[in-house]
Amino acid sequence: MAKKPNIFFFAADQMRADALHHLGNEASITPNIDALLNEGVSFENAYCQNPVCVPSRCS
Repeated sequence: MAKKPNIFFFAADQMRADALHHLGNEASITPNIDALLNEGVSFENAYCQNPVCVPSRCS
């Protein structure tokens, strides 16, 4: 039987990308998230259908 990969999908609600240390915010201290991203993949470009919360969640 083939070994299955470990997949961890982390989606934070109401957190902008520039709030994370690994994406360049020197004032942010996120050691646990940084440790996960050092061994994984970080999507630096993400888009949403509406920048306002309620319409975005509804769609």
